Amino acid sequence: MLQRNFPTRTLVSRLGNYYTRTVSTVLRLPFYVRGIDVFYVGWMGQQLVPLIRLFSKKPIIFDTAPSLYDSFIDRGYAREGSLKARFLFWLDRYAYCKAQIIIIGDLATIEYFSQLFAIPQEKFRMFPVCANNEIFYSRPVENNQSEKSFVVEFVGEMAPQHGVPHIVKVAKILEESGITFRIAGVGQSLPEAQRVYQDLTPSNVIFLPYRIPLAQLLEWRGGADVCLGLFGDTPKTRRSLSNKLFEALAMGKAFLTAGPPEAFGVGLHFSDGKELFFARIADPQSIADKILWLRDHPEECARVAQEGHEAYKAMCSEEEIEERIVKLVNEVIFTT
Repeated sequence: MLQRNFPTRTLVSRLGNYYTRTVSTVLRLPFYVRGIDVFYVGWMGQQLVPLIRLFSKKPIIFDTAPSLYDSFIDRGYAREGSLKARFLFWLDRYAYCKAQIIIIGDLATIEYFSQLFAIPQEKFRMFPVCANNEIFYSRPVENNQSEKSFVVEFVGEMAPQHGVPHIVKVAKILEESGITFRIAGVGQSLPEAQRVYQDLTPSNVIFLPYRIPLAQLLEWRGGADVCLGLFGDTPKTRRSLSNKLFEALAMGKAFLTAGPPEAFGVGLHFSDGKELFFARIADPQSIADKILWLRDHPEECARVAQEGHEAYKAMCSEEEIEERIVKLVNEVIFTT
């Protein structure tokens, strides 16, 4: 979108992991700054903002997701008050202070970051995370619906906010219901999820403890009756929207996630029974009850899936996002 509307110089790296990509980008950065009017810094670019400021005073739009400090605390990688946490807090806050505009994906996180880092809310802009519309779109389901079981899908990173151990417990509760669960992914919570899976041995679960190929993810998600979101009892679950939410809505699938009152953030954007469905946070019985209700009310499930798909198209149409991005860049250029 930037390239379609502005002369653009792009600095990216496609090396194997985050740290080598960072080093590659940093080493080339000094050769890219000359003649730039606006810097657009993308995902987890906190370490790039101080380096840009060494070479240029031009305005920065920082499209930040996530906060390093918030993520490390939420996942237990750092303790509040520790040296690591204080450094990450400083790095986040410095990047936010030096940016002219900060892009965040949901309203609750904007309010939280504004208070946490003492940044005026006027600096923030809410852009939904959305999905890659060339990959995630509604596909016809080829299976004969009368011959297949009701399918529930979760594919993800297995971070604490996802609550995968709770999902395995849900599957055990529904073991005799004829409902099939497909679960796959890797991440911090995988050992606990595997332990729960091995202890309960639910017979209605396909559990793949690895990152499945994109084609298989699309097959699973496309054939699912319900896709699952965030259920872990963490602060990020309570505030944030997930990538899976937007991917499921983009594909026209019914989506179930933790909702208000505990997970209040998603309730600022969506309503239970309108665009998606809510259950209680970290409550396997509540989740299981909602899945049973969805299986027994296929018309309501299909209606909400369709309304969610329409809501996604309204929020995440390329025309809408492009218009807002172009307006934002011009605003930065002509007001700084």
